[in-house]
Amino acid sequence: MKDTGPGIPPAESVLLFNRFVRLHRDLAGSIRGAGLGLFICKQLVETLGGQIWVESAGVAGEGSRFCFTLPTAPHVSAQEG
Repeated sequence: MKDTGPGIPPAESVLLFNRFVRLHRDLAGSIRGAGLGLFICKQLVETLGGQIWVESAGVAGEGSRFCFTLPTAPHVSAQEG
């Protein structure tokens, strides 16, 4: 899913998944937070063996896309289990 928000500048997108990181524009605005949400998401996804990333050109109106992958569980047939 992709939004149509302000986008994330490439220089800031590399920092997004670090602990206590907030975007420069959010520090000056009314958006509150501790900067832990994406850090926690990254920890969970990576603990499960996946990857998480953001795709954004940093252009207002083009928004951002947050993506993740998780490995699939091995298939167990009825005869095996």
